[in-house]
Amino acid sequence: MDTKKITRISVTLLFLATVLLSLVPVVQTLLKGAYAGVPPAYVDDDIYYYGRMKEVTDRRPFLSNPYFVEYSDARPGAFFVADWLAATPLFLSRNFSVAIVFNVVFWSLICVFLAYLLARATNIPPPFSAVIALVSYIEVYWLILRPVAMQEVFPFFLLFLLALLGWLRNPLRRRSIWFLIIASASSFYIYTFLWQITSITLGLVFLRMLVQKRWPEVKMLLWVALGAGLLSLPAIIYIFHQINAPFYWETLGRMNLVESRLPSMDAYYYGRWAAVLTALYICARKWLINRSLDDAIVMSSAIYSGSALFIASIANIFIGKDLATGQHIGRFITLWVALFFPISIWIFWLFRKELQRWHWLKLGIIGLLSLACFGFLVSNLKRSLPFREIATIDSASIQGYAEPLHWLEQHEKQPTVIWANKEVSMYVPILTKHYVFWAPAGGLFIMPTKEVEDRFLASWVGKLTVEEILASYKAFEGSGVFSRYADSFNKNRLSCLIGGDCRPNQGLREWIGEETLNQLLKRHIELKKDMQSVMKEYGVSYLISDSARAGEDAYFKSLPGASPVWKNDRFVIYAVK
Repeated sequence: MDTKKITRISVTLLFLATVLLSLVPVVQTLLKGAYAGVPPAYVDDDIYYYGRMKEVTDRRPFLSNPYFVEYSDARPGAFFVADWLAATPLFLSRNFSVAIVFNVVFWSLICVFLAYLLARATNIPPPFSAVIALVSYIEVYWLILRPVAMQEVFPFFLLFLLALLGWLRNPLRRRSIWFLIIASASSFYIYTFLWQITSITLGLVFLRMLVQKRWPEVKMLLWVALGAGLLSLPAIIYIFHQINAPFYWETLGRMNLVESRLPSMDAYYYGRWAAVLTALYICARKWLINRSLDDAIVMSSAIYSGSALFIASIANIFIGKDLATGQHIGRFITLWVALFFPISIWIFWLFRKELQRWHWLKLGIIGLLSLACFGFLVSNLKRSLPFREIATIDSASIQGYAEPLHWLEQHEKQPTVIWANKEVSMYVPILTKHYVFWAPAGGLFIMPTKEVEDRFLASWVGKLTVEEILASYKAFEGSGVFSRYADSFNKNRLSCLIGGDCRPNQGLREWIGEETLNQLLKRHIELKKDMQSVMKEYGVSYLISDSARAGEDAYFKSLPGASPVWKNDRFVIYAVK
């Protein structure tokens, strides 16, 4: 069979397998029946990103807070080009379900195709390249399901790896230079953590070339830096403008920002695999360097990118600020290991006769490093393939949201503010043009923490206790609190290990403090005394009660000026005079 036919068959089977895997959540949702257009959250933050997509298409292409009308003109907390890419099919179809399915299938195919090209660029035959691409896709499957980040981000990471490998092979070739410039510059527009990776990678390459006095390559890298800098200048200016926005650092505090130089547990978990695989390539390059120049270049690209991933994961050691960096960089590390570990196995297979002549110590080192990487990929599969989790999602129950939200969308022509429970509220910006009184995702945009707290406390239906405040703490204070708590826990543990102060570890409640919790409860009582003023302040026009939540309808019915305007077997909508 000729090479072209083998390539066609390999790519066809790869694409077919990818399409089938990407449609698994869709099929599972449809099998549960009565789908009414309310997309379930398959992975964390799905609904949050759906809201961003809708905001881009319906209201503000430069993205702002889709939940709270008071901040509808505020600057977004992150760059928005990935949101544009995710929202493109929504522009064209105006159907949210179609857009979600299209994105999952389309970006899955783009991801595996680029992974396939990367494997082929290392001279691996088409069938094995297809297998590597499919394995890498499966390893990050749950992240590909996650819209915007990482669904639209991973392809640009793979694009950079392709560009880096191409430039290392032909550093003076104009096409290779421009490819690397574009791939590097695009990272600034796509994802904060991606441009950190690309910048560190190119910095490492530059230092290596400088030490080796490879002046032509050094000159070309300076041109790459200049070109990428000029192309990314609007993004860089925007980042500085964003940093100076009111409540920016306050918002980052809710979004995992920790003032710490101690690497997080995520940095340890993911970073070690980047270090292990990089060490494997360093050994391979040292012991096989004279055998194949092209394979040495492949190894170099893995060493540069792997070292950059490791450095980026522990960057807070140098800058003193950790924005869940280890966790975010870890997503890239997983894909990188899934790609480059099979590539390393192929390289060793090519030199299997040479390996037979190696000293047992060399073989032992290679074997242990390879076994560690293989173990990581196997253990990661449990999280990567959340078919069981998807199967347990109650997607049928949330379909009930469609009817009341559709009525509001049709009946109320102008954007207004809705007060509903947090589950329904998360879907209001997705299925309507309206805003909400309170939703946990609203606090992920730039705004004061005090207002986020007040919205949560005022929106609580029923008797609020300190225990319930603690259980809901992440919803209104953000995950940053838990990151700072974990950091304090790890610092205390480290202090104990090195013989310093060793205090008993505090529980979360003790760490937050009873005074803080009681102050929040007191503020809740104050707000509840005059809900008419609170609703007026936040512009609440409609209330949605859900009979599935005990006492909710009775509470909304008792509020001043509330009169029922629509109902079905589950929901009642009240207009507020």
